[in-house]
Amino acid sequence: MKLIVTSDIHGHLPHINSCDIFIVGGDLFPKEMDRDAEAQERWYHEVFEPWMEQLPCRYMVMVPGNHDYFLEKLYQERHLQNLSNQKLKILCNNAMKLEGLTIYGTPNTLPPKHNFAFCQESDALKETFERIPDRLDILIAHAAPHEVGRLAGVEDGLDVGSPELTAALKSRKIRYVFCGHIHNGNHKRVKWNGMTLYNVARCNNLKEVCYPLLSIEI
Repeated sequence: MKLIVTSDIHGHLPHINSCDIFIVGGDLFPKEMDRDAEAQERWYHEVFEPWMEQLPCRYMVMVPGNHDYFLEKLYQERHLQNLSNQKLKILCNNAMKLEGLTIYGTPNTLPPKHNFAFCQESDALKETFERIPDRLDILIAHAAPHEVGRLAGVEDGLDVGSPELTAALKSRKIRYVFCGHIHNGNHKRVKWNGMTLYNVARCNNLKEVCYPLLSIEI
């Protein structure tokens, strides 16, 4: 089965080759619409949906990220799953079976200096990540784990990943973990704790396209 995986696209809708499942791990919207849920809603229906419908994949699986205010608004109103359809599947702290694969998606991250979407303080984030099932084929996490192959990169000499996610992963059996959020993290394959992990962020810190899409057979 062929997967194409990315995250943190910030409005740069990619051209993809034919695949079975296309995965986007959050931060969907253009940077010019940051914090503007109404503008994001218009862009979603006018730009994203027509693009998504013509993608050469059987399914697209998407998890929101910390810049996706329109998706957070729908989640808070309990309407987010109304966007899912036969082709598009949106995961937000829930799991699904797709083509024989068990897939779970979580959008949550620690809050930075400003209040972003889907952010939680450490104790709440621990509880959220504890809901990740013990066994999965694929985990799509917008957050990147702390001190796991430098997937989250380093700032001022410190790994800036999520300790809460690392703690949850240690006790679980997951074949593949796809993360993002930290744009400048290590984008090479990491083998850790019996898992295969990738940072699949598409953009750099200027929200410009910088890194290739991940194409993988599983």
